[in-house]
Amino acid sequence: MDREFCFDKTEGKWTTPFCSLRSRLPDNFQQALTRAQILDRLLYSNQKKTEHFLAFKQKVLESKNAELAPGIPPDKERWLSSFVWSLSSPKT
Repeated sequence: MDREFCFDKTEGKWTTPFCSLRSRLPDNFQQALTRAQILDRLLYSNQKKTEHFLAFKQKVLESKNAELAPGIPPDKERWLSSFVWSLSSPKT
């Protein structure tokens, strides 16, 4: 039985052989913050793009295609999504 199961002391959980322990993801907070600041400057400099971006994000939340994520303590593993982008057609 000791060969089939092992106790992960960091998480306080028992794992099975097919559930191998993986290394912790690196914290990408600084990268996500930099990308958010770039987006902030982009939207601040272009009022029309800001309106389009906010309208789009509002529709996404209203249609329940996304939801606000719960807070995660800094000592827990996290990976911050930086898939926030803004495109606009030159015609608009």
